[in-house]
Amino acid sequence: MHKIATIFLITVSISIIEGIGITRGRLIHGKYFGPVNETSTLPKGINDERIEIGWISQPLDHFNKHDNRTWNQKFATNNTFFRAGGPACIVIGGESPMDPRWIVFGQMVNYCQQLNGVIYMLEHRFYGESTPTPDATVESLKYLTVGQALEDLAKFIKYVKSNEIHEVILFGGSYAGTLAAYFRQKFPNFSHISLASSGPIQWKYDFKEYMEVVGTVLKQYGSCYDIVKSGMEEMENIISSAKNESKPVNDFLSPLTLCEDLYAKNTRDVSNFYASISSVFSYYVQYNVDHSAQLSVREICEYATNARSNRSQSNFQILANLINLMNKNMDEECIEVSNDDFCNFISQTSWEDDAVKYGARVWNWQVCNELGAFQTTNSNKQPFVGVTTQLYVNQCQCAFGKKRISLQRHTTRPTIRYPRPSTSKN
Repeated sequence: MHKIATIFLITVSISIIEGIGITRGRLIHGKYFGPVNETSTLPKGINDERIEIGWISQPLDHFNKHDNRTWNQKFATNNTFFRAGGPACIVIGGESPMDPRWIVFGQMVNYCQQLNGVIYMLEHRFYGESTPTPDATVESLKYLTVGQALEDLAKFIKYVKSNEIHEVILFGGSYAGTLAAYFRQKFPNFSHISLASSGPIQWKYDFKEYMEVVGTVLKQYGSCYDIVKSGMEEMENIISSAKNESKPVNDFLSPLTLCEDLYAKNTRDVSNFYASISSVFSYYVQYNVDHSAQLSVREICEYATNARSNRSQSNFQILANLINLMNKNMDEECIEVSNDDFCNFISQTSWEDDAVKYGARVWNWQVCNELGAFQTTNSNKQPFVGVTTQLYVNQCQCAFGKKRISLQRHTTRPTIRYPRPSTSKN
């Protein structure tokens, strides 16, 4: 226990972020962004055969003693570094399918290796192959809450400790970091340490700070921030000046490539279009030199700065070319415009549908129903425009129904619905 405490004290300053975390596993807007486990590759020196997949039976509803329905939750185990007496290091699954790389390399794995621990990862209910219900309709999704996820983790820890493991260390990043912090509050005796990396613990309705951080990163690279901000303002002026036009503004926005026609008078499509653009930038800032993004933020900003030095293009033209470049790097041919198309996408309910299979509908449900944190441009400390809370509320109502999601419900910070902290012993 002394060894664990020592390592915790060394790492707490860089692993625990108080207040509102910024790194989110998936944006509410747009397609699936993030790692997909089908493409995972293990680093050299790691024996693929040591990564074992298991399943644990969980109640569908932990809070209804009269409901006997169960389902199987997926988890992975890495015994490579384990020695008798070592702890269990549990990586909490967040808002995406489980990726085995989380338990084969990285900071948490390094800690656990020093402690001779066994490493687990527990997939979050309703993501990946951990599917508790036949579909992802609203009736099914009512079993997807923070409280249910914490209870899943509690039962899993009991299972882990039944294998003669006495000490447990929890780790979560982004939303999973939220779970790590909340679990420690609710079950103080179940784990010895919780590490929450960029875990939002003060969820709020208008999460304007998210884009502020994107802006802060862009400011680190010369004139990058100013180019994006000026380009966005020029774009906004072009669209605003065409509000009375009966034809789309696509030609006026050339060389930017749009997936559909954009009419300036269609305010929802315009807002959705702006959200698509801000999402592209936030993706690169959030994942930076991630395995799925060959362009780094530095390279993106160097492109913009070099283009500006030529003085042959407006800031909007530079911005448009930059967006096209980033999209091409992600195998996207154009910028999404249609708000209806996005609503239809996240309204899919079959586990075979991409929106459900990769977690887009599921995460949107958590954001709309419980968490909030709409990533708006309601701040002068970031370069983007036109993304309001109303856009997200409309999309939530479209996907899940007006009776389930209402603007009035989110006029104050949403309440995280999980039971009061327990003092029960493990």
